[in-house]
Amino acid sequence: MNVLKDVEPDQYYYPESDFHITVMSLISCYDGFHYDRIDLSRYAEVVKESIADVGTMGFIFKGITASPSCIMVQGFPTGTGLNILRDRLRKNFRNTDLQQSLDKRYKLQTAHSTVVRFREPLANKKRFLKVLEAYRDYRFGTFRADSLEMVFNDWYQKTELVEKLHTFSL
Repeated sequence: MNVLKDVEPDQYYYPESDFHITVMSLISCYDGFHYDRIDLSRYAEVVKESIADVGTMGFIFKGITASPSCIMVQGFPTGTGLNILRDRLRKNFRNTDLQQSLDKRYKLQTAHSTVVRFREPLANKKRFLKVLEAYRDYRFGTFRADSLEMVFNDWYQKTELVEKLHTFSL
């Protein structure tokens, strides 16, 4: 990230405290929404039911992917827990009358962590792409999740704006 920041300082670089893996966006961001208008306890119950017996989830972070809006570190689940949980969440929320927007923008299938968002056109495109190429297959490390958080957040998941609504043990 520091190398990229030296090349393209005007982009948004996630601080380490804001790194995350999105399991599922229950309700995607939209103007005027606030969680005090929904019954959080009902949402927590559906998530709790969906988590049953999933166990811890492990991830290997290797390589990067670029899109027109961001740079993501690729995450690869080490087991089937993440996909099982996502499928259960989809099924269990569909069987309720709770407001939700699961898979409305796109069907979440990856285990990535967004680390850079583009705010400006690239000023040093060739140098930036050269750095990306150097990390295309780089092994960043592993991670094991033993809990999940249900949060209210902004688009960037900035720590100072995230409100933890519930924590679930796996």
